[in-house]
Order: sequence, then structure tokens, then C-alpha cells
Amino acid sequence: MGDYVYKVTSKTVDLEGGLKANIAVFAYKPFLSYFGRGPSNEQMHVRSGAAACDRAADAGKRTGWVVLGYERDEGGYVVNDTAYQIGDRGSFSDGWLDVCISKGRFPAQPVLGAKNVEIAA
Repeated sequence: MGDYVYKVTSKTVDLEGGLKANIAVFAYKPFLSYFGRGPSNEQMHVRSGAAACDRAADAGKRTGWVVLGYERDEGGYVVNDTAYQIGDRGSFSDGWLDVCISKGRFPAQPVLGAKNVEIAA
């Protein structure tokens, strides 16, 4: 339960209409510690690679469109069938994305191919 943070990778998929979307994958699960034990969320943000993705987005190296997916053990990615235009973000929480989608803040675009499209490495 709770929010999960996703990082927006440099890997892309084609969307209908000739656009491209970056694949967002799980980065880490933030936690609240009352006693200060364990790594901080800032440390996890850096160690997971989410901070590097933030810097890449700030440098304009992301498409502005994102599709959720995951990396397969044998290589490549599996992605959902819908991408969202979230702007130049390198990371985000799923709770934030859910709220924005439910309020209609982001345009959606279908990913070319069937649901759970497999993308080669």
C-alpha cells in the first residue's frame, strides 16, 4: 500500500500519431520513519536512479509523454497500452499520476500495438 515512485527512463515506445513516449519503471517505495532509521527517501531517490532521470528531464532529454512498464528479467520491457503527456518530469509517484489522470489533467495517447506491448532491449 501507499505511493510508489517511478523513474522515467530514456527508453521509448511509439505512439499512434507518430509521437514517442518514455517508459517509466518502478524506482522505490518511499517510507516514513519516526526514528530516523534506514536510508532516507532522498538517498533512495539517488540510489534508484530517479535523481539522474530528473536531471535528464531538466536537460530536455525526455519526450514529455510517459507509459508505465517494467523491465523483464530476460531483457526488454513490457508496457501498458496508454501513454500520458506529463511534461518534463524525470520521476513521479503513482498517487500523483492517478489523481491527475482522474481529474483529466493529462492528454492520453494509445501505444502502437496490443496491450502489454513487449519492447526489445
